[in-house]
Amino acid sequence: MAKSIICRMVEEGELNAVVDSQSRLFGFERLRVLDLSAVPFLTPGHSMLTVYALAEKQAADILAGN
Repeated sequence: MAKSIICRMVEEGELNAVVDSQSRLFGFERLRVLDLSAVPFLTPGHSMLTVYALAEKQAADILAGN
């Protein structure tokens, strides 16, 4: 049976850190992961609304050069 691996959005250097709060993938340049599985907690309600909000915020950050 395969073990599940938790990949979290945390500060670099912490256990199981994969992406930072800007969705930048650690160890790579110019690569972002926009996926709800990296979010450290889920908000109440339908998760698709959280996905849309996250995608809009990250798109704005990318266009602003952050």
